[in-house]
Amino acid sequence: MKHLFILLIFTFTFFSCAQEKKMVEGETAWQKKMNSEFKDASKSPLKEKDLKHFEGLDFFPFDSAYVVIATLERTPDEKPF
Repeated sequence: MKHLFILLIFTFTFFSCAQEKKMVEGETAWQKKMNSEFKDASKSPLKEKDLKHFEGLDFFPFDSAYVVIATLERTPDEKPF
């Protein structure tokens, strides 16, 4: 009975802690959009001289240690800042 209990606890722990992780490789759609907006002279915050040498924004590599699961709770009747 003791072994069965330990096995059940182990099985429950194993399956409850398993999370599907997806790795981000290459540019994401948002990164591509940001790079295209910076390259477009009509939308870009860059000056003309900087725009000539612009190749793309530098993004940090993806690190799953910084992923946060959160819930946004709006406060009613509050002014946005």
